[in-house]
Amino acid sequence: MKTLHLTKIRIALISILFSFILSGPGLFAVESYKIAIVPFKINAEKDLTYLKSGIVDMLSSRLSMTGKVTVISREETEKALSEISGSLNEKKARKIGGQLGANHVLFGSLTVFGDSISVDAKVVDVLEKAPTLSFYQQTSGMGEVITKINLFAQEINEKAYGGKKQVPVEPVKKVKRAPRDEVANAHAHPETLLINDKSIKVESSSPIVMTPTSDSGFWKSRNFKEELRGLAIGDVDGDGKNETVFISPHKVFIYRNDNGHFAKIKEIEGKKYLRFLNVDVADIKPNGRAEIFVTTINPKTGKLDSFVLEWSGNDFDYIVNDENRYFRVLSYPGVKPFLVGQKKGITDLFLSGVYKMVWGATGYETTEKISLPRGMNIYSFSLGDITDLGRDKRVIAFNKKDYLGIYTDDGENEWKSDEKYGGSETHIEDRKNTENETGEGDIKENTYLSQRIIITDLDKDGKSEVVVVKNHSIASRVFQKFRQFSSTQFESLSWDGLGLSRNWHTRKTSGYTSDYAVGDFDNDGDIDLIGAVVSKRSYVIRKGRSSIIAYDLGITGKN
Repeated sequence: MKTLHLTKIRIALISILFSFILSGPGLFAVESYKIAIVPFKINAEKDLTYLKSGIVDMLSSRLSMTGKVTVISREETEKALSEISGSLNEKKARKIGGQLGANHVLFGSLTVFGDSISVDAKVVDVLEKAPTLSFYQQTSGMGEVITKINLFAQEINEKAYGGKKQVPVEPVKKVKRAPRDEVANAHAHPETLLINDKSIKVESSSPIVMTPTSDSGFWKSRNFKEELRGLAIGDVDGDGKNETVFISPHKVFIYRNDNGHFAKIKEIEGKKYLRFLNVDVADIKPNGRAEIFVTTINPKTGKLDSFVLEWSGNDFDYIVNDENRYFRVLSYPGVKPFLVGQKKGITDLFLSGVYKMVWGATGYETTEKISLPRGMNIYSFSLGDITDLGRDKRVIAFNKKDYLGIYTDDGENEWKSDEKYGGSETHIEDRKNTENETGEGDIKENTYLSQRIIITDLDKDGKSEVVVVKNHSIASRVFQKFRQFSSTQFESLSWDGLGLSRNWHTRKTSGYTSDYAVGDFDNDGDIDLIGAVVSKRSYVIRKGRSSIIAYDLGITGKN
């Protein structure tokens, strides 16, 4: 009898424990959630159907968290919705959620009346373990809708999924002049900005605006008496440490930032009658040593004379020379850096077709052709899953006026920016077919090579970010044959469901950024944003002046 009594007690305790686990919302709450997002009802005189998809995309992008929150596909949600008649309410939303196996269902409406726009939305707990989360905001103008929906997504993350509360953005603080001897060494203080050889000390923890949790700093090299044209980061000698490779019109510089010292590894003089246009670094062979790809042109004849350097163990040797090809290295999250090439014609600056290239028996060989919209060249685009919805990669590119656009493989323009980015002074003289007595063609116009577009995942949250430079000038884009930018800054953009919106930006500084990269610049394990900044241009009797700058983004891990 005693044994039977103890057995009953054990069964009762186990039953109570299981009941607690299944019903308790605290310690034993689910760690992985599914949410169904129902397309918002649009009440407006105008046809704003496109907003249905846009709002769903935006909320999906903001709420999806790898390993924690899964957004049920729109197709599944709409199929379940089609089986429900009448207006959607909380009861019907729970029914849809039950069919889909969701923890939560989000639905709402957007109403437009004149200039007034109201957003009304709810998140219901399918099992009714938590009260319904309601959201209502009224705005004046369509431009504020994105901001309001973004706030709603943040609120859901905080209240339903235990996300961190957003820290308010601190205002940008004023700067003050610092005595020259106080900041003579650029390594002495991470918050010291050296611009045009004048020292500025920033009374703020970061040069990054809109990222108040970052403790990033700003670093500047000594001045080089050169007009720098290109920059790339990579381990070019196979020692496990990154080198910074940058070019002027006639020289390749290979430096390494190690323990705060920016040391010269090698400087390689090019032929004086050639002009360097671009540099990229990647281990394409692969053998643990990244090759250096330099795109080079002969300004007099207009012919390409590109080359590739590789560390042999004793020196950097030419493994490819006299190549009629433009080089570019591309990469995006989940894909290793890869090489692409495009040939130049006799009269055409860019022959049709940008191809992936691999190392083969005869050197660098072309493989598949990259599908691009008509008129794009090797320097105007990048690739990646920019919308972060698991779709095929998209093409993101600059047009001739420096507006950013996102395109499908068949060339359809899905989105275009409202403001200009990039801004490049590097150009090729496009010559006429006729030749004069010296064999040189008359200059027709300057064709400017677009700035680099970097697609990356800086904070490792599974969502792509687009890092671009923004060079500023009052009239530089007005004249086709002359460009000169006077100030510069960087921006990080990401997809918000309707387009690319700003995550953060650096403060505007003096100079022109000719090229930039993202990587571990100083070999400390953190990710940096590095740029080649020109403060003086080269002329016939005057040398240029440039420097390398680096922002510590405060993010740990290899990119």
